[in-house]
Amino acid sequence: GCGKPTRTLNVCDMHYQRIRIRGDVGSAKPNKIPNGEARRYFREIVLRHEGNECLFWPYATTRGYGVVALDGKRLKLVHRLLCEHFHGEPPTDKHEAAHTCGNGHLGCASPRHLAWKTSKENIADQVVHGTRLRGSRRWNATLTEADVRSIRRLIGKETNKEIAATYGVDASEISHIKRRKCWGWLD
Repeated sequence: GCGKPTRTLNVCDMHYQRIRIRGDVGSAKPNKIPNGEARRYFREIVLRHEGNECLFWPYATTRGYGVVALDGKRLKLVHRLLCEHFHGEPPTDKHEAAHTCGNGHLGCASPRHLAWKTSKENIADQVVHGTRLRGSRRWNATLTEADVRSIRRLIGKETNKEIAATYGVDASEISHIKRRKCWGWLD
């Protein structure tokens, strides 16, 4: 969030280097987090964690998911490393390391909460956990659930263009709502 152009892991070059070297984006001071502390925590705490409760990653994250530089050069997602360690390689290249607890976006690094799942299975879990941003919970949502229900009642009574003008959206959005291409999950 420094305002500089983002590159790797959605951070600027300066903050990427801080993550890579220190495991944290916060401070340029080398003493903030001693070099290798995040790797040590991964080896000594995370890999040995046997509890059923969430173990939250206290170091660098990207979009909430923990990251660590194990080889000192490339950042790796902590939950993916854990899934590979405990469950082997993914069954296919389409499988993702998914959290069964619903707290992956908060940095959960509990080995018992991970499994290989397809993107479709992972999204279904997010819906169940309530962590999937859809509808008016999305940052760029123009319409609310109530708006969509009202729009559906108007379909067939007014043209898509007229409905769109009323709600300040494009006519194609009304068409998508009509065909349940978007907001299809909403009754």
